[in-house]
Amino acid sequence: MLRRDGLLTSAVRAHSSRRTEAKIVRTVQDAAFSPTLQRDASPSQLTVSLTLSGSTQPVHLNLRRDEDIYTQPVTIHRVRADGSVHSSETTDDHLVYYGTASTKEKRGHERNWARVSVHMSHGVPLLEGAYHLDGFEYHIQTDSTYRQTRAEHDASVSSAAADQPYNVVWRYIDDEDGLLAKRDDESTCGLDSLAYDGGSLERRQRWGGGGGDTTDSLLQSLGSRSGCPSTRAIALLGIATDCSYTSQFSSEQDLRRNILTQVSSASRVYEAAFNVQLRVRNITISDAECPSGDAGLSWNRACASSLSIADRLNEFSRWKAGFDDQTAAWSLMTACQSGSTVGIAWIRAVCQPGVLVRGAVRSTPGANVVARTAAEWQVLAHELGHNFGAVHDCTRGCSGSSGSGETLCCPLSSSSCDAGGQYMMNPSVNSRVTEFSPCSVGQICAAWGRGNINTACMRGNEDVPTVSESVCGNGVVDAGEDCDCGGEEGCGDNACCNPTTCRFTTGSVCDPSTQRCCTGQCQLASSGQVCRESIGLCDPQEVCSGNEANCPSDEQLPDGQACGENGETGLTCATGVCTSRAMQCSALLTSNNSTETVNSGNVTAEACSSTGCELNCMQMGSGGLALDGGMCQASSKFFRDGTLCGSNSRRCYSGTCGGRASNDDGGGGDAASWIRNNRTVFIIICVVGGIAVLMALATIIHEDMCNETTFVFTRLSSFQGLGIDD
Repeated sequence: MLRRDGLLTSAVRAHSSRRTEAKIVRTVQDAAFSPTLQRDASPSQLTVSLTLSGSTQPVHLNLRRDEDIYTQPVTIHRVRADGSVHSSETTDDHLVYYGTASTKEKRGHERNWARVSVHMSHGVPLLEGAYHLDGFEYHIQTDSTYRQTRAEHDASVSSAAADQPYNVVWRYIDDEDGLLAKRDDESTCGLDSLAYDGGSLERRQRWGGGGGDTTDSLLQSLGSRSGCPSTRAIALLGIATDCSYTSQFSSEQDLRRNILTQVSSASRVYEAAFNVQLRVRNITISDAECPSGDAGLSWNRACASSLSIADRLNEFSRWKAGFDDQTAAWSLMTACQSGSTVGIAWIRAVCQPGVLVRGAVRSTPGANVVARTAAEWQVLAHELGHNFGAVHDCTRGCSGSSGSGETLCCPLSSSSCDAGGQYMMNPSVNSRVTEFSPCSVGQICAAWGRGNINTACMRGNEDVPTVSESVCGNGVVDAGEDCDCGGEEGCGDNACCNPTTCRFTTGSVCDPSTQRCCTGQCQLASSGQVCRESIGLCDPQEVCSGNEANCPSDEQLPDGQACGENGETGLTCATGVCTSRAMQCSALLTSNNSTETVNSGNVTAEACSSTGCELNCMQMGSGGLALDGGMCQASSKFFRDGTLCGSNSRRCYSGTCGGRASNDDGGGGDAASWIRNNRTVFIIICVVGGIAVLMALATIIHEDMCNETTFVFTRLSSFQGLGIDD
């Protein structure tokens, strides 16, 4: 029986939805590997037959080595408790496999997928990962990992002898009935707005001052992949572990393997939804021994410390803002769950390195914090979805509207709000959710295409850093290769590239799977053919030259160049978008105003001043008269990079005019004062089932409430934990 308790927002306590019996748990009685797996072996193809307790029918996993991960160099930094780096190295050779699952000794249907890592422990071959078979998702863990992440009501497994580890396979019982844990109340989920100084405090938009999402815009882009890359893009990630997370593993190899397994599983849904592959570029590992007092890195503290998960994100963001390594995002992995909280992320911050001004974070980096749970990769995928700019899917009781103080959420369709709790960005994310909703796909792809998220750090498969020797079939065009479409399975019906030699087939001169100026007949596209569409007046289209297979680099008109058309004046280019201070104010107030639509009828918007880079706006009525007594509505946003500010054609960059610090104090010297001054957006994931911490609100955050296996997200009504008192 599945019991569902209501979850309420604001000053009302949130309750959990607990299962009386959450999982079916089986142990692996026998695992047959073909070819036989040996230490230091790395077969490119592998078949694994698993015999589970209580079952006589083996499960067959037909696998291929993931060459993208196998050859991807990962830089490892090891950090002492005092914060100093005591060693660094760059490694590759990470054994992660993907393929299909079946109950017969033949390749299964592609919907029955499998993603696992393989390693030897005390001479015993072990798997970690997941597979999907006949409508159910099964999780494969080592016995030690299962014991560490199991919920209190889950079945226990016996402890293995130190030299005899084994695998555990589990799935949810209520998968049989297709049930998803859902809250019974109708409280609003997603990004809420807050009245502040007589105006509305909106969701901060990190890349681009205009183009805020509305329900109408989400419906218009529903299910559309227009804007997402047509050829595979690669998002390189940084991962850091704190002492609590490191101490969960018996060896560094086990820790690294777990991280790569989580990222590989999350990557599968990003590849399917956005044509984006996730890869780990850097792992920073803290010692298992936690520092004492205030020694070492400020985000690396024991769970018993007063550091909340929100504090960890603030301190982690301050650390990350100190360097720019061209990664899409950094994740801090921890075993600490502040009350019921298991994760937190900045929204729309992908590819943002962050900016420090006198030790304070002035512009937040792409960063998130993820606590270790049984659904670790889903939490990671959900958090990265927020980094890419996705809001939550709508649920029962949500109107899908950003008006009247309600939260913007992603509807299922034009006629239905409730997405049914079945997608990655649903407020009740759990371990069975394995794909993004059509609305989330449309939202991220539209933002990508319009330049409303920063994608400058994304790589193509021909320019990913590598230190390993060339390997044909890894999906990366290495030195000496003509092409690489990913081996026989990845190449499919590609007629241009030989999957085993990575050479062009006879008569072919290019490969359209990786080269935009290549035709389906494997020939160079004609001169003048558009290979990258324009996204506006300041971002001209790129065309093929006729003698090169690669599309020219993406060029934008210079910041500050006039760009108006049809008699429009006062518009200039700002990082590829034709805009003005007034236009950005109109977009901001249009998408968030709760009483009337700005820019409809006689209502317009203007910036409160012609200088500075904080996006503070006022509504204007007919005849140029300010409404609301000329009240200036402060927000946590900045004008788009490249927007004119002040005299001498100075421009805004990272929230400062002319690229220099503004005349204020830079946001203060600590996280609390920075949040007080910036009032930006948090997205938090919390465990349903513990006490929901409710504190005095000075910024907009999300708390994702969940038990050990079901994650539910809602808004906190306060944030005293950071010392905010206004």
